[in-house]
Amino acid sequence: MHHIKTITCKSILKLLLVLTCVVLIASCKKHDDYDFTATVTANVRLVNTSTDGGPAKLYMTDVLRTPNAVSFGTASAYNLTYTGQVDVSVQSASNTVLATTNTAIDAQGNYTFFLTGTTGSYGVITLNDNTTAAASGKAKVRFVQASSSVTSGNLLGNGTALFSAQAFKAVSDYSEVSAGTYVFTVTNTGSAAVLATSASATLQAGKNYTVYTSGISGTTGTTALAVNVLANN
Repeated sequence: MHHIKTITCKSILKLLLVLTCVVLIASCKKHDDYDFTATVTANVRLVNTSTDGGPAKLYMTDVLRTPNAVSFGTASAYNLTYTGQVDVSVQSASNTVLATTNTAIDAQGNYTFFLTGTTGSYGVITLNDNTTAAASGKAKVRFVQASSSVTSGNLLGNGTALFSAQAFKAVSDYSEVSAGTYVFTVTNTGSAAVLATSASATLQAGKNYTVYTSGISGTTGTTALAVNVLANN
């Protein structure tokens, strides 16, 4: 009997050890900020429109969500993140916090964060990227006026007015346009003077796009005011 009892106790101890290991592994996996297995997620990306902030990185509740730093005038790809109420931080390549915000991240949502401004006045614009398709033969376009040097700007597509009097950090609603090739122009609201023009962009039917400004009006070179087109889906 004593021998049988000893074997039973050893078996129980082994079983407890195995169960403990399983719990520890599961716990570690649960707290892995990059393991999204069987987890509700959303997509986030960063657009850098700050001329002097340098390459920037996006953190969601202190977890890096942009594997590569994002240079001025460019956007990252979408990256997965967890959902819920989130503290958002945009940091420099050396991990200096440039700007912060707090926002709700919904399941299966797509979000774009714009770093704006210059030293002493950095900010973040948060966009919920609606990917609902437009009507047949149409595309959706919205305008983000992300240049602090433009007090109020209008956006034209192939010479047709789409959005008017957009102040710095303004985000328009979506507008449906016919699918096709477009050149977008930003003009001054007061004088209608052309401030910047985009490269030719093809808008596909059923797709949604964000047209945004970056840079400084009246300058030349890499920091010159530009009009950019970013696909949302």
